[in-house]
Amino acid sequence: MKCLKLLRSMVAFLIICALHFINGKTITAIVNESVVLPSGVPSDFHPTDIQWSLFSNVTLIATLISGKIRDDWYEQFKNRLKLHTNNASLEILQLRTQDSMTYYVSAFNHSSPEHKSEITLIVYDKLQPPKLEVLQTSNENSECTFKFECSVQQVKNVDYFWNAMSTNVTWKENAPSLENRTSVLKISQVPVNLNVTYNCKVSNNMTNASATMSVSCIAITYDSHRHQTLLIIAFFFVLFVIICSFMFVSKKRSKDQLEIKSKKDHFYMSCNSFCTNCSVSYCYENEHNLNLEGLAVKTLD
Repeated sequence: MKCLKLLRSMVAFLIICALHFINGKTITAIVNESVVLPSGVPSDFHPTDIQWSLFSNVTLIATLISGKIRDDWYEQFKNRLKLHTNNASLEILQLRTQDSMTYYVSAFNHSSPEHKSEITLIVYDKLQPPKLEVLQTSNENSECTFKFECSVQQVKNVDYFWNAMSTNVTWKENAPSLENRTSVLKISQVPVNLNVTYNCKVSNNMTNASATMSVSCIAITYDSHRHQTLLIIAFFFVLFVIICSFMFVSKKRSKDQLEIKSKKDHFYMSCNSFCTNCSVSYCYENEHNLNLEGLAVKTLD
């Protein structure tokens, strides 16, 4: 009998707890804004003691005990908490993404059972317009292909939505990156002279932002022709430099050869003037023994 009474008491206690426990409520908010976490107590509850905590109700962050409010239990929330004693709600100021977690509240009064509740808070970054740029372009076989990149800075887990203001567009590839920090889109459009506006929208369930860009293959074709023209000019310039260099070297070599020949002819004439019986080969072979400038011929054995 005692066991049966104990069992009934435990069941009654669990039913009372279940009736006063709100589970699974989720609230979303944005960074740098404020949010009020409701306790869920009835309007006529009039709490006398309140405890807000984290991590399965083991780490206190704000309390009302014996009429005294304390909201400096946890360093992360220093100067950012306001405990409303009339309804046991908790206000968090200047939200951060680190504030995303589950919060537990217990409220007491003199006439009612303990009231318990838990609220999950998810804090999102406020999105700025994404950066939209063209990574690659090509224009082949009357088909224009673009490769775009849409990215957001310092924000994770963002959803990307692409849109083209034209029906003449073929979507080839849409690849989000790790943690959805960027999204790369590859498309083709026909005809090539069509000007199309593309839109990249980013969302994180709380805020949205977008960027647009208008592109046309006309500019790409012009740039391609200009690139080819520059290559041709560069080729002929290099060819011109090579030809000029070759002509300069050839001319200098011819000049050097003429100077050498002139010096040899002058030497032979001088040698022949002072050494009548000397042959040409003898003059060249014994050039170092002949002092032509001194107008004298050394004695030769």
